[in-house]
Amino acid sequence: MIKLNSKQPLNKQAILDNRNFLMGTAMLLVLMYHFTCWIGYRKLLLPFNWGFIGVDIFLFLSAIGLGISVSNRPYKEFIKRRLIRIMPLYIFAATVDSLFYLFKEGKETLSVWDWFCNLTSLSYYGVGGYLRDWYLSSLLLLYVIYPALTLYVNKYKMGG
Repeated sequence: MIKLNSKQPLNKQAILDNRNFLMGTAMLLVLMYHFTCWIGYRKLLLPFNWGFIGVDIFLFLSAIGLGISVSNRPYKEFIKRRLIRIMPLYIFAATVDSLFYLFKEGKETLSVWDWFCNLTSLSYYGVGGYLRDWYLSSLLLLYVIYPALTLYVNKYKMGG
């Protein structure tokens, strides 16, 4: 359950304390949405049609987490730690996915360029490969443009 004291302003610790609850809720929303799409009863299960909002919650929490993490350490260190933690598993999963794609589609080869585009999410933007993961490409884009966004916000914020 969310642990907020109404007398205190929202702070970093409150967000961090409630992050698992919020991410779990977002995950359930996304799962319910995909389930209703899969079974084909979207009109019958109308409340679950808004499950896509869970993706927005995930991206919002990722942006907040990024801001909090970068406020505690340099951006380069954050990216380095994130790459070390996420990329080995992601490279493995993308490779397995590419092999399944070859098998499923009856393709004989997948070029190194296509595999690279799948791995870097460039395929989502229509550059090589095949469309495989739109969420990760959105998250990667957030990580890449974060420094420019921070500079812009800090330059133009007024009193807040």
